Amino acid sequence: MGENTGANTSTKQPRSQARSILRQYYEISSRRYAGDYGACDVLLDFDRAVSIARLTRRQTEALTLIYGEGLTQAEAAGRLGVRQNTLSEVLANGERRIDAVYDRWQLLDEEMAK
Repeated sequence: MGENTGANTSTKQPRSQARSILRQYYEISSRRYAGDYGACDVLLDFDRAVSIARLTRRQTEALTLIYGEGLTQAEAAGRLGVRQNTLSEVLANGERRIDAVYDRWQLLDEEMAK
């Protein structure tokens, strides 16, 4: 049996839905063109969540460079003229804004299901 390391897995950060979709965006897009209506729903919901999240220009640029153009954080930071740790914060804040929209939708769904 495995040894208890004392790590508390219940304090793990929740998975970012925004990051998960962004990492798979092109794969999801290609499935849409193959007739996958679920992929269409995911993309429509994501676009709406981004719109509602009201990302800053800098957050939009950072997300586009990393996930859209496939740059590394170092490359994207250089292009934006910021330090890499600043870019990491901008990305995380943008992802959190999008995740907050999904969280609100989840709460609404739960309320409506009662």
